Amino acid sequence: MVLPFLGFGLVLAVQDAIKSRRALAAIHDLPTSAIRKLRPGLAEVCGVIVESESSLISPWSESPCVHFEYKVEERDPSWEWETLAPWTECLNETERITFEIDDGTGKVTVEPDGAEFVYREVELKDGDQLEAADAKKVCLIMKERFNASPSQFELEEEDQENLDETDTEIFDLRHHENLLKPGTKIYVLGTVARSAQTTSFAFGETSPHGGYVIRTGKEQFIISPESEGAVTEHYKGKSKDSTGAILLLLIIIGALSAWVFSWGQRLSALFANSTL
Repeated sequence: MVLPFLGFGLVLAVQDAIKSRRALAAIHDLPTSAIRKLRPGLAEVCGVIVESESSLISPWSESPCVHFEYKVEERDPSWEWETLAPWTECLNETERITFEIDDGTGKVTVEPDGAEFVYREVELKDGDQLEAADAKKVCLIMKERFNASPSQFELEEEDQENLDETDTEIFDLRHHENLLKPGTKIYVLGTVARSAQTTSFAFGETSPHGGYVIRTGKEQFIISPESEGAVTEHYKGKSKDSTGAILLLLIIIGALSAWVFSWGQRLSALFANSTL
């Protein structure tokens, strides 16, 4: 029963490795294009997110943005030794809207559905847990915006009304927010296509910047506020991790297969001897 699960994990690791290497190849092979010179096909551009009347509001910082990722973790409350309890994810939400970027030569619409967003990796540590007031604010955000809550804490109605006044213990919660705000310079690698309409979806009106849009396609689609070099290092790390996982799984599968084969031979020998 174990071998099929290991085989499935091996398939996923191989897929991740292939995806990462394709991304690295695309980043390496494509020069950065000026937006005014864009043509249909895979392209790489860098530009600043154009401010728009239509925007999202990020959950924690309440900042206008075109994309956010918001993650909340809690200590497993079922553990007797609370300080040794593992951190588990209790919320992982992301939202995005279509937007425009400007590189000084022109503007282009970006439709981010299907994109992989690459942010600088932040490792949450044990010392990052929130104070009581901030933890309760997180709980309120989770309940009102995402209809969710940590298993260790249910926000009472009176706490919602007196969020800053209620004196409670420190809850073991920690969180992190990534977002793309107007004015941020970003890296985009995606498929350039002719728009069916010359409409700027970010503004909701006719766009004077031509009929091209960057969207998901058969090739890679990457959006990042980091530099091209940082994006490259991100995919090098993913490729290395996937390759390591493949080697480890192959070793485990080989060892288990040898063990199963050995026991099969022993059982066959015992059965043969018992029939003599």
